[in-house]
Amino acid sequence: MRILYVCHDLDYWRAHREGMARIMAGQGASVALLCGVAPDAPLPDSPASVARAAAGIPADPGQSGEAVAAGPSIYAELDLFPLARHRLEPWRDLLLGRRVLAAVRHFRPDVIHLITLKPALFGGGALRFAGPKGLRVIATFPGLGRVFATDPPDRRQRLVTSGLRHALGGGMTVATFENPADRARLVAAGVVSQERSVVISGAGFDPAEFPPAPMPAGPAEGAPLRCLFAGRLLQAKGVGGVLEAARLLKAAGAPVRIGLAGPAGGDPDAVPMDVISAMAGEGLIDHFGQVPMDGMAELLARQHVLLLPTRYPEGTPRIIAEAGAVGRPSIVSAHPGCTAFVRHGREGIVLDPADGRALAQAIQRLVDQPETLERMGAQAQRRALDGGFTLAAVTAQFQRLYSGSNSA
Repeated sequence: MRILYVCHDLDYWRAHREGMARIMAGQGASVALLCGVAPDAPLPDSPASVARAAAGIPADPGQSGEAVAAGPSIYAELDLFPLARHRLEPWRDLLLGRRVLAAVRHFRPDVIHLITLKPALFGGGALRFAGPKGLRVIATFPGLGRVFATDPPDRRQRLVTSGLRHALGGGMTVATFENPADRARLVAAGVVSQERSVVISGAGFDPAEFPPAPMPAGPAEGAPLRCLFAGRLLQAKGVGGVLEAARLLKAAGAPVRIGLAGPAGGDPDAVPMDVISAMAGEGLIDHFGQVPMDGMAELLARQHVLLLPTRYPEGTPRIIAEAGAVGRPSIVSAHPGCTAFVRHGREGIVLDPADGRALAQAIQRLVDQPETLERMGAQAQRRALDGGFTLAAVTAQFQRLYSGSNSA
């Protein structure tokens, strides 16, 4: 089987989707990747032995896109090109469709997997009108993103919805979503049909990287309750509420330490770093910075509970399942991506609304009732391992789609 993956952002790909491609390559599939990088980021150099545009995909004028052979990596072909992550840039985005068609002509895949909104919109549109007949097309929406955050829909959302309707119509594409609410929204909008869309629980995590860990000492032993927010430090992710909760709990003298881990730069919705640094300097929070993927399990093992009071239009946040695998419950918002994993009172606490005051009250309940931590942590661990959230389970569902099934 020959699979061409198309993704909007290399960092996202490496963190969330490369594991699946590695499994497929290990099972004998020939894997190619067409992936965006930030327009202002230097593109990785190609090996000297590999000529520019070896994949037959020319760089745009004035840009330095490279196509390289895999060598020791998993890729038979790799093409990186500039693409804005946080905004629509119509002319540059439209060139994505040209690259997709060129990659299909050169690589001749059996399956093309479009991951995130831009590849689905621009790549799917190009394939709908100029792609080869019989190509299996999968479009994955790991959340619907900022474009769909407005309600009622604004002009941009209406344009994107119309574009997706044309790009994914015609009966050649199967769309996947990470929670039922996102699927229902695009089905209702006429973008996809119920019959050609499925829900797959996130990107999957590797249980070997997140082994169970005993709960650390807490308030019952005279130690603080340790809470962690891990993710991009965005207002829409609920970071403002986390900071407010930290202030309220500190003022109340609660034995609680709240930590933040994740990147902040480069996003217009990021909480200013000077605010975070100032609160860390006052001793209100612990700031761990951007933790490498291979360090997250150890950080989670030192915590009692994960915090994710998000309102961001994302899919199913993988960090909730990773925390569960370690044996940690979560306090989350009623966002559909969070409740796809956390059932209130079982794998954690669901808040609606999930503002700073509600978050502080939920944390205080865990201080007062520490026995619930062990119970919810054990339930979260069972759900993470047996509920379809592992990388193996997610990959198996995509394999069925690659093989021609319309259901995972």
